[in-house]
Amino acid sequence: MAPSPPRRRQQRTPAGRSILEEWGARRRARVAAILGQEHAEDLPVGDRLRRYLREMADLNVASRVETTVLMDASARFGRLMQDPSLEIKRCH
Repeated sequence: MAPSPPRRRQQRTPAGRSILEEWGARRRARVAAILGQEHAEDLPVGDRLRRYLREMADLNVASRVETTVLMDASARFGRLMQDPSLEIKRCH
């Protein structure tokens, strides 16, 4: 039995990356809008983070199929945890 050729890692295309980035941006914007309506910015940081994660979890459950497919793709081929919105603003 001949050995299988090595599997090539799929290359992410700019279009595919754009779809993932747009999907993530839409999700963050939706959660931000919900929290803005609830004036979550007035909450202590820990409570605000809990509200954000709760809303994101609700969104994940409401769109379970889409989330499963796109979250997996984002983890494999996207820039997970490298989004500019996650950068820390430094005070000089």
